[in-house]
Amino acid sequence: MPVALDPAAKVAKQLYTIETALEQYANQFPVDAPIGQWKNTLKNLRLMNTMNKNASGSDRKTRLKKLQSQTKALSDEIMRSLDPYDTQIES
Repeated sequence: MPVALDPAAKVAKQLYTIETALEQYANQFPVDAPIGQWKNTLKNLRLMNTMNKNASGSDRKTRLKKLQSQTKALSDEIMRSLDPYDTQIES
């Protein structure tokens, strides 16, 4: 039976999936897609995830929930920008 990932590891995996999608589908994004901004946001989310590992108790939980929300928002924004008829991405 597979072991469930802790929430921080799950966020790290989601961030890796986002990075992979940015690389793999780079030529399928619209010309005006803010790819540089997405990469910067991705970098910041990774940093936040790393820093959150050193936080304690309820502060860590609060930051993790915010991080999960921001990660999902970034993923959703990127996926919406792709043509759904051309690409199938699994997260």
